[in-house]
Amino acid sequence: SIFAGFPLADTVGFFAFFVPGGLGVREGLFYLMLNEYQAGSLALILPIVMRLISMTADALLGLPGLIFLRSLVKGDTG
Repeated sequence: SIFAGFPLADTVGFFAFFVPGGLGVREGLFYLMLNEYQAGSLALILPIVMRLISMTADALLGLPGLIFLRSLVKGDTG
């Protein structure tokens, strides 16, 4: 349920209009899906941890792109 719940919650959060960045929609839906299996405190903590991990991965993957983009703007491709 965890592996299926995260992409589903992420997709619903992406399509949640009028909410900046789907903030809270993903975590709430993920919590409801995990709470159905009586996961207890795991259902409360896991959505927040997954969101932090995905934000950190996005930032770490964006950093090399930013460095490369700045080198292209300066004209230095080496």
